[in-house]
Amino acid sequence: MPISALVNGEERVAPLLTDTEWQVLQEFHRSGGVKVSTSCCHAPATPVQVKGGYRYFKAPSCDHAVDTIDTIRMESIIAKTASNAGWSIRCNVIGGDKTRPWMVNVLATSPDGDRRIGFVISSKEPSVSDLGKYVIQSFRMSLSGIIPIFLFPSIPRAGLWRFVHEGKFITALKYVEGRGIIGGLDAQLYVEVALENQPNAPSNQMRIRSFKITTWAKRSETHPDDPYRFDCCADVSFLDEHIMSFPWEWVASSEVIHQLQERGEDMDELLLLSAEMCVLSIAISHFARFDGIFYTARDIALGLLIKTSGVGRINDIVDDFLGGGFKEKYYAVYPRFVYLVKRDILELKRKKGYVVARSIGS
Repeated sequence: MPISALVNGEERVAPLLTDTEWQVLQEFHRSGGVKVSTSCCHAPATPVQVKGGYRYFKAPSCDHAVDTIDTIRMESIIAKTASNAGWSIRCNVIGGDKTRPWMVNVLATSPDGDRRIGFVISSKEPSVSDLGKYVIQSFRMSLSGIIPIFLFPSIPRAGLWRFVHEGKFITALKYVEGRGIIGGLDAQLYVEVALENQPNAPSNQMRIRSFKITTWAKRSETHPDDPYRFDCCADVSFLDEHIMSFPWEWVASSEVIHQLQERGEDMDELLLLSAEMCVLSIAISHFARFDGIFYTARDIALGLLIKTSGVGRINDIVDDFLGGGFKEKYYAVYPRFVYLVKRDILELKRKKGYVVARSIGS
């Protein structure tokens, strides 16, 4: 039930027509004086008005615009508010190409043509596993210079959706069914604010949809005299946007100390290297193991970048692992950590289909 259609080949947005224009359109359609079809697939459409004064074009053979009265209400408010602000409006727009298509319910373009905002309105709460398709759609829209805003009647808090509530991954807000409210504000006011903020258009440069983990380890600041204590941290970001950090303290146990001493190598280097291998193991485990926070991240990403602090031989170890090697000399580091990192990298590459690489930039 789109709110726009082609009338004799020219697009018309139902809520933007005057009462007289709408009445004339209905009368001409009934008499066969005009041809009305959807703009997306050119399916035959009929101008309809329902209780509450909401107008749309009924098109039973079109499956692109699956609307309800609630979504039509939201679309109508957005279209009217943006149009009154001087923005040009198109509805039910399909863009991209055959391999990277996207669709928005309402596409608003600023008066100067420099900014485009696409409102995608869903009639139901997405499932926890749906986040991937919305991230992909957002990414595709950004390649076309469109700022995407997703509206749902409710938004999950489970899985990676909890990061959506923190402003990560996609811009998503809740609208209230049966009422014109978006994100806790009157819908008209929300749209006015969204347009006035004039968000910058996203970069058109292609970016790999990847997570990035940055790890480091250093001597404990709270226990500087203890050579076996280390402050450790792993940061996780997605498309260069920071998501969360995992700080903790690593203390070498007597077993670890004994194993490292048997190597007959520089203990300071081995301890520091072991500490960061521990950090790397914990960070990667959140992507590779079923109980990890980012285990289902394959739905929204193509790969994982690893950035280490570069201490000791850590980069040599990671590079060898990524190349499929497992050299005996790496057992000079605490063997368990080496084994876990190796196993989890293989898990990500072979079973989950990730592209895993070491970041050499900032």
